[in-house]
Amino acid sequence: MFIVVTSISAVSAFDLGDIFGSGDQTVKIGGIDFNIPAGYKEDSKNTFNMIEGYIDEGYDFDGKVYVKDNTEVGIFVYNYSSSGAEDILGNLSNETTINDVGGFMEFDDNDYVFVYSKDKCIVMIASNDKNVIGDFIIA
Repeated sequence: MFIVVTSISAVSAFDLGDIFGSGDQTVKIGGIDFNIPAGYKEDSKNTFNMIEGYIDEGYDFDGKVYVKDNTEVGIFVYNYSSSGAEDILGNLSNETTINDVGGFMEFDDNDYVFVYSKDKCIVMIASNDKNVIGDFIIA
């Protein structure tokens, strides 16, 4: 089993919220809460185009893509009801911790991908900017 990620491509639009300073938001994706920093906007056109293939037909999948200027972040949640997280995460090797969340950081197709397990789900946060991934994680 493996995860294949293709590059994120998006165009951000001018938004009055950027001028007036709207704050961070919390969104629920696949039953898990994530922080969306101020200035990031959902890019619904590219949400599912980012994934070329996913783990297995038996997995429930949910995801969203957010953009700000030239930075794109995809958040994807897989429910692993048919097998354990160890089966899915077992092939990953670059262990790391972000915001007190243990997981794995991979570099795939020009994107950094942080993968971890939470609440019987596999969470994958992918971005072209490694430094913003932690801004989206709520431990």
